[in-house]
Formats: sequence, C-alpha cells, structure tokens
Amino acid sequence: MINKICVLGGGSFGVTLANVTADKGLKTTVWTIESDVANDINTNHQNSKYLGSIELSHNLNATTDFRQAIADCTTLLWAIPTQAIRSVLTSHQDLLKKQHSHINVAKGIEVSSGKRISEIFSEFAVDEDHYCLLAGPSHAEEVSKKMATAMSAISRNYQFALDVQSLFSTEYLRIYTNTDLVGSEISGAFKNVVAIAAGVCDGFGLGDNAKAALITRSLVELNKLCQAYGAQSGTIFGLTGIGDLIATCCSLHSRNRHVGNELGKGKSLEEILAAMHMVAEGVKTCEAFHAIAEKKRIEMPIVEATYAIMFKGIPVSDVISELMTREYKDE
Repeated sequence: MINKICVLGGGSFGVTLANVTADKGLKTTVWTIESDVANDINTNHQNSKYLGSIELSHNLNATTDFRQAIADCTTLLWAIPTQAIRSVLTSHQDLLKKQHSHINVAKGIEVSSGKRISEIFSEFAVDEDHYCLLAGPSHAEEVSKKMATAMSAISRNYQFALDVQSLFSTEYLRIYTNTDLVGSEISGAFKNVVAIAAGVCDGFGLGDNAKAALITRSLVELNKLCQAYGAQSGTIFGLTGIGDLIATCCSLHSRNRHVGNELGKGKSLEEILAAMHMVAEGVKTCEAFHAIAEKKRIEMPIVEATYAIMFKGIPVSDVISELMTREYKDE
C-alpha cells in the first residue's frame, strides 16, 4: 500500500501527477533543483513557471533537498528528462534503497548507451519488480485541468502495476495496466521522434494527407523496432503506442511537434532549443534511434529523414523529395 510519494522533477508533468496524489490525500513531496519552483509551490500553491495559474493542492510541498524529499518515502516517481536520469541516480545512489519502488514517466532512449530507461535503473540495482512505467496520451496542460485522460501503468510485476493504477485513478484519470515494459518504452520514446517529423509537416505546409501518411508509415518503423527488441506485437495499438503517437503528433501542447514545426519554417535546431525552457525528448532520442537503426540494421526512413533535418542541416524540401521518390514497394 502506497501512502507517501516523492516526485522527482518540478516540471509540468511531474507536478501535475504530484497534484493528483496530493488531492487524494497522500503525503506528496516534489523534489526540484529550481528553488523558485519550490518556493512557488510552497507559498502560492502554484507552479506558475510550468503550469501557469493552476491551483495546486495544499497537501503538496516541495524542496530542493533530495535527502529531505525522500525521507520515510518508499515510492519515487521520476519525472525528469531521460538524459538526466543516470546523473541523478549516480549522485544520490547512497540514499536510494532496495525497498524503494520506482515509477517513471520519462519517455526516451539514453543517447550515450542506447539503453531504455528501465535498463538504466537496473544498473543501479533496481529490481524489475519495483519498476513501473506510467505512460499514454497525457499532456500535463490537460491533466492539470482535470480533463478526461487515459494512461497505462506498465510493469513486469503485475501487482505493482495494479498498485500504480489505484494510486493515480480518479474521475478524470483512467489508468489501465500492462506488462509489456519493453514495447511500451520503445513506443513512448519513438513517438517523440515522429512528433518532430509531424511538426515539420505542419511548419512546411505539407497538409493533412502527408501528415496522415507519415503517422501511418511510422507505425511500420515502430513495429520493426518492437520486433527487434522482442516486444509484444499488440502494444503499438494501445495507449502507449498509437494513442500517445496521435496525441503527440497532433497536439499544440507537444514540445516535440513544436520543434518540428519550427524546423519546417526554416529555423535551426540550435535556435529553436535556445528559445525553449522545457525539454523536447525527441531530439536526443532521434540521435539514439539513428544509432540503433544502424547497429541493428533496421530500415527506418522517417527516423533517418528527421535526423538529417536536425543534425545534418539537410533542407526540408530535399528530405521530402528523397522520401517521396524512394524505390516503389508494397505496403
């Protein structure tokens, strides 16, 4: 039974989920490296930097002290960018105990190692029975306003998935359970890359036909990836697969779609990222999947096209021409 939770990360989604559990009466603490965010939560019951004027539960508190944040807490929810997870685990591994259970909401692949997030945790002696991914089409901008949302709790330990389901289920947040951790992690990371490509479609003015084709053909690439990793075939058709893919590719809330939209308008990646104060996971994840595709010899033209635009500086028009004139084939 979970009765106290610590949320690691003071961004929009972490604080939104912290507010869910605080509203349900659980003692909930947010750990953040940003003192202004912690002060805002504690004093004004808001996270104005990331969530605007949304009012937060008075049961919610925040701190910049990691030791204080996890004191007497057995359940940690990780809401920090994928590329920062290893650093936080390394810096605080002396405080992390075997009895800690870990819920992760980040979606990405570590660039330096090509590893999924659960694989990173396993390096720090986190047993798979104590690890759960909470994912699905769930923009913080909507969940924080208590708009109807469905997600999935994915763990190889089915009982832990059930515990997480119970922890976050509300009248506006419906949680399903799943045991395909590999497929869900790959799908969640991959959709961020496709969202960048979808944003390019929007920014370049390609229209609905092209965007629909892009999303559909991206499922072919995702299926190849999932097969290569031994994931369950049906996962890509669930909330963590096509559900999250649709939301991220089509929503104005999506940071990754925003990056692509600006790329489509002709801006450089450096210029776009410099103007953002939140992380677009798909940028680094695209690098990771590009390397994985080469290593595993998986043909992924959409990933390669997105990589070419971001990291090789290839004009969008040239990339589109390359995609549209590829060798003819059966669907």
